[in-house]
Amino acid sequence: MSESNSSVEELTEQLVVKCSNNKTLREIPEAKIKEMIQTLVNFQFSEDNRRNAQTNLNKTINEIVNRLSEENS
Repeated sequence: MSESNSSVEELTEQLVVKCSNNKTLREIPEAKIKEMIQTLVNFQFSEDNRRNAQTNLNKTINEIVNRLSEENS
C-alpha cells in the first residue's frame, strides 16, 4: 500500500480492479463504486442522513446482486 493513499483509497482501488476483472461486474461504472464507498465514509459517524445513505447503498448493492444473479441463472 502506498504511503500517500489512505486505507479507504487503497481498498477502493482494489475493489475497482476486482470488479473490472469480473465479466459481470465490469459494467458497473468506477464512479458508482467510488460513490458507494464514499457514502459509507461520509456517514459512518453521522445519524443525520443515515437513512438516505442506506437507501442509496441498498440500491447500488441490489444492482450488483441482480447482475450476479442473472449471470448465475
